[in-house]
Amino acid sequence: AQLALLPEVSGDALRADLLLERALLLTATGAEGAKGALEEFLASHADHPRVAEVYLAQASLHLLAWPPRSKSARDALAAARELPLDDEIREDADYLAFWIEEGSPDTEAAVEAAERFLTEWERSPRAPEILMRKAEVHFRNGDYVDAQREFLRLHSEYPTSSLADKALFFAGRAAILTNTESGAQTALELWQRLAADNSPLALHARRHQAQIRLRQANKERDAISLLDSVLTAKQPGPSDELRVSCLLLKGEALFRLGGSDEELLREAIETFREARSIEGVSIAASNEALFREGKAHESLGDQTAALDCFHTVVTSPRRPLKNGESPEFRWFYRAGFECISLLQAKGTPESIDAAIAIADTLTRTAGPRAEEARKNGQRLRLENFRWK
Repeated sequence: AQLALLPEVSGDALRADLLLERALLLTATGAEGAKGALEEFLASHADHPRVAEVYLAQASLHLLAWPPRSKSARDALAAARELPLDDEIREDADYLAFWIEEGSPDTEAAVEAAERFLTEWERSPRAPEILMRKAEVHFRNGDYVDAQREFLRLHSEYPTSSLADKALFFAGRAAILTNTESGAQTALELWQRLAADNSPLALHARRHQAQIRLRQANKERDAISLLDSVLTAKQPGPSDELRVSCLLLKGEALFRLGGSDEELLREAIETFREARSIEGVSIAASNEALFREGKAHESLGDQTAALDCFHTVVTSPRRPLKNGESPEFRWFYRAGFECISLLQAKGTPESIDAAIAIADTLTRTAGPRAEEARKNGQRLRLENFRWK
């Protein structure tokens, strides 16, 4: 802050130390001028005993740039490694080496760099972070068995880490994605451990348990019980996003149980409506709830109410997407084609015209099934002589 006073400091060594600390602080806080301060220090104090720290700081800046300058980061790291390093700086260098590889397309190199760090610095406070990221690399690559092993390793070797519960949770995710019966059972057991320990992730674990139960034959009531335990939880209760997710699953379970049971089907309808009523519900969740409500009305024999639900999904104004929200096409198109099917089944000229209008709406939406909708509309026009 008092850079102007530096000339008054007696002794070149002290001035150099102050310039070094200033450059490192600018780098650590992401402040403007960090790059220039590091370059200025290297130009005037290349023989300083802590110059390796400057090279590592440069490597960090190169990694944090967008797009990352991986080659420049490697060059700066190599320059640091050519100098005598104490253990603290060697750990910093190995830590940066992992993140350089983690950002490259060569995921095998990232895994190897992570294992080198964990072998050399297993007691480092950074070790859980590196191990978590190593597991995530396997997960992203679809290597779910390896990912599960590394997540469980983190939970076992670093049980007091803030990442331990997350690792156990994602070990369950990896297990279920192996698409085996044993994987599903492993996931249930891992998530039960989180639920039993009242982990901050306990509610999410129960929700995932319910999703597995819903995939299994005749386990709908088990799923509903798990979902109710989430929906009625207190202090802290479920977030709105989690409530919506649980209500959609509960409604699906009630619908499956319902069959021709009017009471259960009406309970499913109310559950879907409750999901839609939650403030901030996403477009995808709202459309799914409406679609599933429509199918429940259809099972009750109320074609008019079903058609109204499907029609609402297709014709409601599409609100602007939130940050990170993707366009919703899955339920939009499913509802649209159900709408066309019900209108076509009526067989009246008016209903055929309405079905063609829905097909045209789907066609005008630039989504993955637009061409299918165009052909559907064309077929309806030809079969029913409704062309202009």
